[in-house]
Amino acid sequence: MGGQHVWDCSKVQSEIVARQEGWLSPRDAAAFDQHVAGCQVCRKQLDADTELQRALELLGAKEVLTPSWPEVRDRNRATPSGRLPKWLFAPALGVALASLALIWITYRHAPTRIPKEPIVVADTLTSVAPATHMLLAASDLGADPNRAIVAASQLTGDR
Repeated sequence: MGGQHVWDCSKVQSEIVARQEGWLSPRDAAAFDQHVAGCQVCRKQLDADTELQRALELLGAKEVLTPSWPEVRDRNRATPSGRLPKWLFAPALGVALASLALIWITYRHAPTRIPKEPIVVADTLTSVAPATHMLLAASDLGADPNRAIVAASQLTGDR
């Protein structure tokens, strides 16, 4: 096979359009033609593709009109006057009313006065701190789970 260029069916079928358009080199075109001359499957594929190309040429090219920039700009404006469309006001009004209702509910239920007597935190901390410490100590991993019950009963005075 010295110097001969041999193609298989998958290579030939993938290059049918390139052969029809004249994109193959003379060496590749000769290898393509040699394979198609001896292979019925590739010959049928080439004939089907040629028939399809003829049918598409009969349809002819349809002219596609490309709009100019001013046409596109004018077509995409909201309205000729540059104002927002009227249908957009209903959702905007709904959002505004919902926001006002949320603000009204928030301020209506918020405390309106500051308590006259300060809340004493120190007394609460001194009574709660030992119980909290005991419960946390009893909840360590590996600790006896019954220790929390014993600690709680000692703090409350239950024996």
